[in-house]
Amino acid sequence: MRGYLINSVTCTVTAVEVTTWRDICPLIGAGDSPFTVGFTFSNGDTVYVDDEGYCKPRDGKGYFCFMRSQPLCGNGLVLGTDTEGKMTSPRLALADIYARIFWLAKDVAEAQLRGQNAFTVSTLDEQGNQITLHAVLWDELLNQSEPTNTKEP
Repeated sequence: MRGYLINSVTCTVTAVEVTTWRDICPLIGAGDSPFTVGFTFSNGDTVYVDDEGYCKPRDGKGYFCFMRSQPLCGNGLVLGTDTEGKMTSPRLALADIYARIFWLAKDVAEAQLRGQNAFTVSTLDEQGNQITLHAVLWDELLNQSEPTNTKEP
């Protein structure tokens, strides 16, 4: 079956082949650590993450989240589920995952895990001057509705 591997360091999502649940840990880089459900979409598609990365910051790992989810550290794997609870290919297309994922800077993810709710998003202009793009309230980000129109990344 097809799955989508979320690489939080390179901020990419790629299609991968999954044969059994035993493929999950090697794909997400969990080693011998157990995996857990990080997020479930409204259609039942599920993001599996390293149990240690569910809410525990780790060096060298990136962060991501979806609408109405807490930050997740490390990689993830999106799989579907049938009516009997067996793993299947996701119903969502790759473009749908890209439309729903938020890549987070380490300081933003860790601040949210500590309970901070407001963040200023900024960047540098061509001269190296910092410019503020907008302020984001975590609760507003998490309560957005899922997009209905998606485009290829």
